Amino acid sequence: MFKPKLYFYLLAVFWLPLAVVLFTLPKGFNLLDILDQDWRQGLAFATLLPTSPLLPLACRAIWRLGYRASAVIVFVSFAPLTAGSTLLGGMHGAPGVFVLGLICSLPVWLLYAALRIITKVRAQRAAKHPQSAG
Repeated sequence: MFKPKLYFYLLAVFWLPLAVVLFTLPKGFNLLDILDQDWRQGLAFATLLPTSPLLPLACRAIWRLGYRASAVIVFVSFAPLTAGSTLLGGMHGAPGVFVLGLICSLPVWLLYAALRIITKVRAQRAAKHPQSAG
């Protein structure tokens, strides 16, 4: 049975580790060799799992407000930036990965807050000034 909510949450958790692996493939890095050499890099890579849902959850919140195209555009714009910056944050270990993941998703959460305020103000104005039905 097709459960889109389940697939969304699975994708939300695993998109960032998969993106980091895809970023390293064309450059000739073998991620498994890097993880075998240094356990701290493995720990930094494991930090991607709690960091990765931040961006998709913000985009889902924007989607649920009714701004579907904006949610898709924001995710497509910020996903490569987030993946690349967390790859660079991996040089500083697990804290670097986590902090850069938070920083990259922060603008999307701010956009969600702004859109929520705009939606609320529009609803209040519509309630104050109902259009005549005749």
